[in-house]
Amino acid sequence: MSAWEYDADLDTRSEIAALQDAVIVWNGRNFPGTTAELHVLGLCEESGELARAALKRAQGIRGTRDEWHAEIGKELGDVFIKLCCVAAAYGFDLRSAVVERWNDISRRDFVADPIGHGLPS
Repeated sequence: MSAWEYDADLDTRSEIAALQDAVIVWNGRNFPGTTAELHVLGLCEESGELARAALKRAQGIRGTRDEWHAEIGKELGDVFIKLCCVAAAYGFDLRSAVVERWNDISRRDFVADPIGHGLPS
């Protein structure tokens, strides 16, 4: 295990998994029958709102830096909530998917391999 790798065996029930379950219940009650594709589109919408807030904060327009910073925090939450919905719609446990992917990506070293994919030689 690399220094950055996450040991998934450290906890059997994470807050991410519990939150995903709560989001799924809430979503099912409020938006029954939503397809996986609609969840993906919702994720794209929320990601766009996050991008807009980051852009306006960087540009320093249509609000103060602090207002846009707060908006970025709200949009990050919205993105995570929609990501939970997408994961569930396709049958993924978000925590497991993130841990598996992180344990692959965390092995990459772009300092040692800046031109390639950061993969160890």
